Parts: sequence; C-alpha cells; structure tokens
Amino acid sequence: MIVKLITESISPKVRQKTGNNDAVFTVHGIRIRTPMFKLIMNKMMIDTQTKAAAFRRDSSNLDMFMAACNSNIKLFNKRVNNTVEGVSARDERVDDDTTHLFKSYKIVSDIKLGAYIKLQETKCMQGSDLTIDSS
Repeated sequence: MIVKLITESISPKVRQKTGNNDAVFTVHGIRIRTPMFKLIMNKMMIDTQTKAAAFRRDSSNLDMFMAACNSNIKLFNKRVNNTVEGVSARDERVDDDTTHLFKSYKIVSDIKLGAYIKLQETKCMQGSDLTIDSS
C-alpha cells in the first residue's frame, strides 16, 4: 500500500528520474518501500545540490551575462532575480552578491546608469546598507 502511495504521489519528472532504477527497490518482483523512498530522496537531493551550485555559479558570472545580453537591463535583472530566487529556494546563499552586481553593472553601455552604479557602489563602500533588493 505504501509503495502505491509513493508511486502515485510523485511527479512524472521524479518518476522519470527513478524509473530506470527499479532493480534497486524490487526484490523477487516485489517493490520495497524503504529502498524506493531512499532512491527518490537521493535523486532529489543531488538535483537540489546541483541546481544550487549552478545558481551560485550564475551569480558569480553575471558580468559575462551582462556582456552577452548587450546591456539589456530588463533581461539582466530578470536573470538576477531568477538566480537569487533559485539560491534562496534551496536555503543557500551567495557570498559577495553585491560585489557581483556592481561588477556586472559597471560594464553597461548606458552612461547615466553607469554613473548611477558608481555612486551606489561608493555609498556602499562608505558603509551605506545596500542589498540586492535596494540596488
């Protein structure tokens, strides 16, 4: 009964990730709940850790994305928000997030925005409390 409950409660994506591993939780044709549950948890944990690492890597490479998107600020900000949300959703954090942002915004082609970013960075260096949300 528990195996049926587990099988019916997982999403198609999870079912796909665990589907090729039936031998891990099947003994003499009977599906065993404990190894099945362990397999699901291992697959999801690895996925979560991999995604968190990818989001942290994205955060440190925002300057390259700014260059690649030709200073499209709306597209860039969307990428930043997705990265921040992705890291937060996995109870992770990115060190030096404002440093990565300043580094990225400094290469914008808009002169006025560049001047504004320099001013914000100066304020931050002088001790002003600046976060991703306020920058």
